[in-house]
Amino acid sequence: MGRFNNLFDVGQVLLDVLTDRTGIADVRVAPPLDAATAQTEAIRISLMYVTPQTTHINDSPHRGHDGTMAVPPLSLSAFYLITTYGSDNNNDAVQAHNLLGRVLQVFHTDPQWTLPLTLAGATPVGTGRLDIVHVNTAIEMVEKIFAPLHIPHRPWALLEVAPVQLPMLRPDLPAGPVVQPGGVRLTVGVRTRPEIRRITPSSVGEGGRIRIDLDFLGGITAVHVGRSRLTGGDLAVPVPEGPVLATLPTAGANAVDPGDFDVTVAAGTLWSTPRSVRVIDASLSSVDAPPAVTHSVGNPLVLAGRGLAGATDLYAWPDEGVVSPGDVQQFPVAAVANSVTVAAAALQAASFRDRDYRLSVRDASGRFTPYVLMEFTP
Repeated sequence: MGRFNNLFDVGQVLLDVLTDRTGIADVRVAPPLDAATAQTEAIRISLMYVTPQTTHINDSPHRGHDGTMAVPPLSLSAFYLITTYGSDNNNDAVQAHNLLGRVLQVFHTDPQWTLPLTLAGATPVGTGRLDIVHVNTAIEMVEKIFAPLHIPHRPWALLEVAPVQLPMLRPDLPAGPVVQPGGVRLTVGVRTRPEIRRITPSSVGEGGRIRIDLDFLGGITAVHVGRSRLTGGDLAVPVPEGPVLATLPTAGANAVDPGDFDVTVAAGTLWSTPRSVRVIDASLSSVDAPPAVTHSVGNPLVLAGRGLAGATDLYAWPDEGVVSPGDVQQFPVAAVANSVTVAAAALQAASFRDRDYRLSVRDASGRFTPYVLMEFTP
């Protein structure tokens, strides 16, 4: 759900995306141009109409943890007319046609956007996720759109932006009484225990950090690696929905020595089924799970680990799999004993998309470390 304070901010999201991805300076949320004979490339974003999201018409109020009742927001689909402009020296609309194709490529490549946008110069509006798709239209739509505007036909496309949520003007309802009239009725509830999907890297050096991707409800209270119990400062949850980052102690009663161990995660009194991880000697080459789930390509990438002196390259490929050889990208690294660094310039020159990538380092012996995960952002 894309949640906004006002409807204009939805068009601002389209403006920021198209300005960043097309490189066109003249992008505005405005009606189509009356006269479009200039050679300058331009894009106009015009809100045509909105329709209610039928699946949310009968949403019920939501009760918060403090007992208040939140009135459901207004859920809409917004339809925007995108018109493009630009001609060559012969007044042929070559640039306008090419620009329209680039606009459609942008949203075909990335139909879903997380708000607020992290693009350079973007206005921080909205929260949640927003889907932007190209809508099929009949030929009769041309007359219905351009005839009332009294302007000539020009290259255009219709985009559906959804779901857009606007808050109700009515404030939340106050909290109800502590005791419900008629008494309190107790019911049996079913709780779901945590489920570990994956642990990366599958092999980590002593004192290293692992990333545990899992499904869970509520807070994570502990992680067991073999008989060692990790709590407090040994654990981190960089984003609310996970993953969990666990740093393996090297001293004390909960120290984790080399070996193969079962890993379990506790959320309250519920424990996950075990998944295995291997801990290797600190003298062997290994890479820790990064301390964050995202990394901006504007900054050098530093991966901590052990036994990395003499490492030569870092390889990155999509987590969902390799479709073509071009999906695998190679980067030179500056290596010291406990880390490797990839220059920001090399990351910016790469073709990263908004998804997780697997990263593996080739050490001095030519062997590759088990992969770790990272999502790259602008």
